[in-house]
Amino acid sequence: MTAQISAQQVYRLDKAETLWFSSVRGNGSPHTVPVWFVYSSGEFWVASPAASRKLENVRNNPRVTIAVDGSPPRTLVAEGAVVIHEQPREYQEQVSQFKRKYRGFDVGQPSVAGPLVLLEISVSRWLLNGDPQ
Repeated sequence: MTAQISAQQVYRLDKAETLWFSSVRGNGSPHTVPVWFVYSSGEFWVASPAASRKLENVRNNPRVTIAVDGSPPRTLVAEGAVVIHEQPREYQEQVSQFKRKYRGFDVGQPSVAGPLVLLEISVSRWLLNGDPQ
C-alpha cells in the first residue's frame, strides 16, 4: 500500500499532467522519462507500451523513483515498487481515469507503439511530499 498523502496533494496529482518515472537499466544506469499517470485508490498508475525500455527495466528491477514537479516546496518525489498488469481492461476504474484526464486516451487499446500494460506503483517512502522542508 502506498504511503499516505493529504487531500491537497491528491488534488495536485489529479491536475498534474506529467510524472517523471525513473527506473534502472540492466547496466545500473538510470532511465528517466516523462509519463502520463493517474493516482487511484492510493496508488500511482502509468500506462506503458509492452515493448518499452521502462517496462524492460522494471521486469528486471521493480524499484523506481517518481516525481511530480511543482513550484517549491510543492514538488512530490517518492520511491516505490512496480507491479505490472498485462491486461489493462481488467482495471476499469483506472482506464476510465486515464480517459477523463487525457482527453479520451484509452489504455485498454493498443497504441502506435503496440499493446499497453499498466504499471501500478506503490510508494514505500516519500523523499519530498510537497510540504516545506
